[in-house]
Amino acid sequence: MQPPTGRPPPADPRATRGRPPLADPRVAVGRPPPADPRATVGRPPPADQGATRGRPPPVDPRATRGRPPPADPRATACSRMSRRLSSVEILLSIISSLLLVCCIGLSVVSWISLTHKGAEEPLQLSGRIVITAGVEFSDELRNSSSKQFKSLAFDLQQLVSEAFTFSDLLRFYRFCQVQHFSPGSVVVTFDLWFSQLIDMKEVEQQLKAGLQITGGGALVIDINSIQITEKPEQTTPVATTVTSTAVTCPPGQTTCSDGSMCVPTAWLCDGVSHCSDSSDEASFSCGTACDRQFVLEGSNGSFRSSESETYNSSIFCRWIIRVNRGLSVKLNFHQFETEVNVDVLRLYEGVGPNKVLRAELSGSAPPGTVWLLTDQSTVEFTSDDFNSLSGFKATYRAADTSELSNQEKLSCSFEDGVCFWRQQQDDEGDWIRASGSTYPPSTGPSADHTLGNSSGFYIVTPLSPGQWQKSFRIQSLPLTLPTQPMCLSFW
Repeated sequence: MQPPTGRPPPADPRATRGRPPLADPRVAVGRPPPADPRATVGRPPPADQGATRGRPPPVDPRATRGRPPPADPRATACSRMSRRLSSVEILLSIISSLLLVCCIGLSVVSWISLTHKGAEEPLQLSGRIVITAGVEFSDELRNSSSKQFKSLAFDLQQLVSEAFTFSDLLRFYRFCQVQHFSPGSVVVTFDLWFSQLIDMKEVEQQLKAGLQITGGGALVIDINSIQITEKPEQTTPVATTVTSTAVTCPPGQTTCSDGSMCVPTAWLCDGVSHCSDSSDEASFSCGTACDRQFVLEGSNGSFRSSESETYNSSIFCRWIIRVNRGLSVKLNFHQFETEVNVDVLRLYEGVGPNKVLRAELSGSAPPGTVWLLTDQSTVEFTSDDFNSLSGFKATYRAADTSELSNQEKLSCSFEDGVCFWRQQQDDEGDWIRASGSTYPPSTGPSADHTLGNSSGFYIVTPLSPGQWQKSFRIQSLPLTLPTQPMCLSFW
């Protein structure tokens, strides 16, 4: 029988024995279910009603084994989260500070760099140089499209650039460009470009010092004539873009400076311009290792095997001699000593691949005078790795041989050379110009007929080993058909 509504049921007498009364299942709606006794493991047991009588509740023996009772998981999680956030914040603060410092530093460096670059303005200066030897002024030098203008301009530009390689201004130097040539020996006007403003006097002094070191090659430059002035209107040169196909040269050939074509290496510095820009005949690159000359022009000049007492080993030197059209070249040797048949001086009439060999000179016998009957001639000297001797010193002058008589063409005492007689190159040897008695004895004359003593010269064929027969031929110049009989005498 249910109790009346509004009053609690009578307490069960069994529930008063130290335990709380059982909860009425009907009033459990909205309240949590009674705790499962199995879920109390690891947590403190519910407090005993007897603990309210002034005594502490009994301690669970399982919680006294040297460990503190477990903390509330929610409080522990909050504490840990608080510590982690503090560490992360500190780390982020440090990183943010470092990034800020880096940004400021990069900004400062960028500003300094931009300011520095903005201060460096290209500088264009005007220069003037006088060439006193190595080239003669001609009308072709007035035309900037001519081969002679391009060749000489290329040489000068390379020479100036090399001079600045010995200068403290090298890092600021950009390039040199020849503007024009004018007479007065050869006066060169050129422009110089630098990457920043530089004192003109310093440029002038550095260029003079550099040219004194390089020497000028085949060109003789008056160092005192060098003048550097400010360009009236400074303009930055606009680079001209030339569309061309890169040339790949086969073995044994090299490309021209403009990359337009390939030429055989044997054609370099041979006296004939094979490249459209004449870069294969540039005096700057063709100057000999003997005396730094290449093209010898004018009515007279000189060349030699070395600027020191003996010539160098393993060298090849080539000179091109040019005189006025229709004239010939008369060579005189004032000193001659090379290793016989090893270190040889070869003389050619003509230039380029079609030149004709006229004489091969070696040994210690002085050659005297040698005639090259063309207005362009080639001289070549080669040496091996051993026995460098004193070499040779020679001079030349232009001469008119167009009016020679038959007697002048044929008569020769061989005191000054072989005159106008020519050694043939298709025989088996050359006649030798000698003095004194031949060796071994009785193989030739013991004295010269002209002077009658051992100081005079004559020509003789070299001694052939054994009984071998050889032919040695010399030939005169073409003779004018005589109107009367003539006699030719030999001594």
